[in-house]
Amino acid sequence: MVTIPEKATEIVNKIIAQSNEHISRTIFVVGSKSAGKSTLISNFLEKNEAPRETLVLEYSFGRKSGQKQGLEKIICHVWEYGGKLELLKNVLTSVPMHRISYFIVMLDLSKIKTIWNTIETCVNSLKQYVEKSTSQDLILIGGKYDLFNNYGESNEDLLFSSK
Repeated sequence: MVTIPEKATEIVNKIIAQSNEHISRTIFVVGSKSAGKSTLISNFLEKNEAPRETLVLEYSFGRKSGQKQGLEKIICHVWEYGGKLELLKNVLTSVPMHRISYFIVMLDLSKIKTIWNTIETCVNSLKQYVEKSTSQDLILIGGKYDLFNNYGESNEDLLFSSK
């Protein structure tokens, strides 16, 4: 006959085994220098400290309890690349990506002439790496929209003629 503590342990172990596949996410943030990547991550992780300049590659994580209090912890691994975009493909191979991952390309909208180059460089590097992963999403975020919005010319014309 199974005792109550043994049955409880069995149930908890079963829940943990089932949820282990879905409790970890990885976010990889890359993009233009000074586009606001560190600020975005700091706000996402609800940190109160002022963001500082990223050296090359930095790791942060966030943890939250799930609906099953005490049993399920949702962990988000956040990697931020602040180096030269040309070297991105070399760095990606050293970052441990989990099953479900998100790639964020942060663009500095105040530097219109570099937007297309940033997108192409990042997406091409990510394409080479993505084929090895199972599930991933690409998210493009434009930072410094306030500066972009202040340009005198038509913003769309400026952006699309910059390529």
